[in-house]
Amino acid sequence: MPKFCRLILWMILGAPLLIWTEESPRLPVLELHQAVSAALKDNFAVKAAAADQQSARYDVSASYSAFLPHVSIQSVGSRTESKRFEESFFTAGLAGDSYYNRIQMSQRILDFSELRNISIAKFREQAAQWKTKDEQQTTTAGVISSYMEALRGRELMKVQDQRLDFTKKQFAVAQAQHQAGYRTKSDVLQAQLAQTQARQDLELARLVMNRAQSQLNRLLGRPASRRYRLTSGYVSDFDLALVLPEMTTQEEKLLELARASHPSVRVAQLMVEESKEALKQARDRFSPTLSLSGYWGYYDTGYPDFATEDWQVQMMLQVPVFEGGGRIARVRALQSRLVADEMRLGDVIAEIQNRVDLGILTFQEEYHRHQTALEAEIVAQENYALVMNRYESGVADSLELTQALTGLVSSRQEIVMTRYNSLVVFTDLLRSLGTIPIDESRYQNHHWLMRIE
Repeated sequence: MPKFCRLILWMILGAPLLIWTEESPRLPVLELHQAVSAALKDNFAVKAAAADQQSARYDVSASYSAFLPHVSIQSVGSRTESKRFEESFFTAGLAGDSYYNRIQMSQRILDFSELRNISIAKFREQAAQWKTKDEQQTTTAGVISSYMEALRGRELMKVQDQRLDFTKKQFAVAQAQHQAGYRTKSDVLQAQLAQTQARQDLELARLVMNRAQSQLNRLLGRPASRRYRLTSGYVSDFDLALVLPEMTTQEEKLLELARASHPSVRVAQLMVEESKEALKQARDRFSPTLSLSGYWGYYDTGYPDFATEDWQVQMMLQVPVFEGGGRIARVRALQSRLVADEMRLGDVIAEIQNRVDLGILTFQEEYHRHQTALEAEIVAQENYALVMNRYESGVADSLELTQALTGLVSSRQEIVMTRYNSLVVFTDLLRSLGTIPIDESRYQNHHWLMRIE
């Protein structure tokens, strides 16, 4: 192969490895609890949910205003001229210049439909609070999943880096034995091909890690190109068997916990309560209303000299009789809406139960796959050591060694994949239960992994 072609091949496959196979120590450290804290503070969806909650809180205050005194100041000047009016009309103020300067006040005394507005606003405020919690839990679960995927990518890079070291050793042995006349050129090329494939897989693992960090940055509200030095800490050596008993023996308890704690269920329940209250409000539109109003001020003619005091007190009782059938139609529409909201509540509960069931089964499957991978790795390691000894002795060929190495690498990849898949599935299960912690301090240690509450 010409030197120029070798240089190009090295730049494509070899040079990227000099950038880093481990995270650079110069990168800022980002621990899991720091990532969760940053996301809960800076994530745009969480901020939007918090703003909606604040808006709902103000709507509650606005609903009370209907039963508080309404006071206004009115000042009106007018001029009326017409041949229809005689001089006596001008004197009485019915024509000519007139001026009103008043303080007006009104007070709603009895209105059942307006009272329902207060209850509806409170239901909406509670729903907004649960929606905020739901968004916080969704963001937290996303951060944990992205963090775990980035750690998984880093661990896969380590596996491929080990594979690259093995292929380098295989290539060195093949080349040395070829020069000594014990192996053919095909063995050397086979070893070189295995080395090239290891470099390609290393780059793919790096790409997986970088994509996970980009997704993590999106949740953190930061530029996608920013990179961190992640710390596995307790995650890398946590015993998944500690969680398994609760998954297998307390499934009904977990389902009941999901029905009681999941924010989506609580929001759907509040929507049903709101529809019931709106239906009562529509029926209350047929009830009488009572209000009190009045004013005090001055009514002047000719020019405003504030000489003629004027006041009025009025109490009004209004009984609705018929308004074109609109109120009856409104009641029927809200009855249908109530049925729809009840059906949506049932659908949400069924979906949550299905996600919990699926999460439990998936976690059990990933755990058993992890245990199988651990056993397979022991066998694959022993087999590779035996084949490598035979290869160095000239008994085994390159294909046999490549197959042994592939089995070893596959078992180690499976260990990494199933371990972090189990953690991601467990995180999703906590999200489905509505119990995933949104307190960043909980992620400083492994306690959030040991107990579902």
